[in-house]
Amino acid sequence: MIIQIRGTSGSGKSTAMRKVMHQLSGKWCAVRIPGRQKPLYYHHDDIAILGHYDSPCGGGDTIGSARAIYDLIQELTTKPCFLCQKRFHTILVEGLLLSEDVKWSSQLENLRVVFLVTPLDQCLEWISNRRKSVGNEKPLNPANTTNRVAVIERARQKLVQLGIHCCRASARQTPRLIQSWIKEYHA
Repeated sequence: MIIQIRGTSGSGKSTAMRKVMHQLSGKWCAVRIPGRQKPLYYHHDDIAILGHYDSPCGGGDTIGSARAIYDLIQELTTKPCFLCQKRFHTILVEGLLLSEDVKWSSQLENLRVVFLVTPLDQCLEWISNRRKSVGNEKPLNPANTTNRVAVIERARQKLVQLGIHCCRASARQTPRLIQSWIKEYHA
C-alpha cells in the first residue's frame, strides 16, 4: 500500500507525517546514501517513510521530483532494501511536489491519498511563521500558495476520476486515518 499526504505549503503535511512516525511506535532506521547528507527514507518493520524530517520542511520534496519519488517507490516495493534487505509493503510519502501530481501517482497500485483541508489563511500564517523562525523577514507573497490550492484540487479530481482512493482530512485527523489504513492492510 502506498499512502500520500497532499496539500499546499503550510497545510501540515510534514507535521502530520511526524505524528504518524511517532504513533507507529518502534525504532525508525534512517537510510542514508553516499552523496546525501540527510536520510533518503526511514523504515521500521515493513513500512518506509520517504524523505527526511531533520528540518521543518522535509518529506518527499527532499528527494527531488515527483518522478524521483515514483522511482524510489518502485524500487522499494520490488527489490529488497540495499541496507536491511527488506521489501516494504507500506510506503508513506508527503510533499508539495506530489500534491499536484497525477501522471506518476496514477501508475501506483493500491494508492491511498489524503488531501489536507487546512484553511488557506492558516497555511499562510504557518508559512510566514516558519519563514520568520529561520530569519527570513521578507514579506510573504500569498499568490503561489493561493494558486496551488486550485491546482491541487484539480489533481484530486483527476485521481478520483481514475478510481484512486482519495479522501480529505485535517492535519490533526490524518495520523489516525493513516494508522487505521495500515492496521486494515496488515489484518
